[in-house]
Amino acid sequence: LLVCTILLALFLALAKRRHELVTLPDAAGHRAILAEYSPYLLDQMIAVVTASCLTAYAFYTLAPETGAKYRTDRLALTIPFVIYGIFRYLYLVHRKEQGGSPSDALLTDRPLLLAVALWAASVVLIVYTAAIFVSALLLFSMQPLFTKMVLPRLGGSPAVWSVAMVFFQ
Repeated sequence: LLVCTILLALFLALAKRRHELVTLPDAAGHRAILAEYSPYLLDQMIAVVTASCLTAYAFYTLAPETGAKYRTDRLALTIPFVIYGIFRYLYLVHRKEQGGSPSDALLTDRPLLLAVALWAASVVLIVYTAAIFVSALLLFSMQPLFTKMVLPRLGGSPAVWSVAMVFFQ
């Protein structure tokens, strides 16, 4: 996971440098190190880091240690969301010239935001599926038992039962 984070940070940094180099009229005056880069060199580095980032994430999700830690072998199902998210960001950088601020790109581009939201939801669903179902089972099995215990003390009318059911829902 640390390798994935480092590679993603490097990917975003290279995309920002490319954006500065391409969009600023005097890029070297803005940041001296930009005089050492060319758009072609940055594109090559972005391509290498993109492939490395995707490969590292795929290896992370398929690693036996990750499966044992999260008690699931289904994290690999999240790989398509990561691939789409990175490719969408590359599209924004190269075609829409939005690489200057990754947070702005994430918050303003709906397809990218949807990809991140679907990735997060799929991770939560995959990792916590058992916990969600067990907690729902416990809640819905305990609710009527608790209501039946309390019902006689509150008067025992059908209205009390209805109020108790609405309260638990």
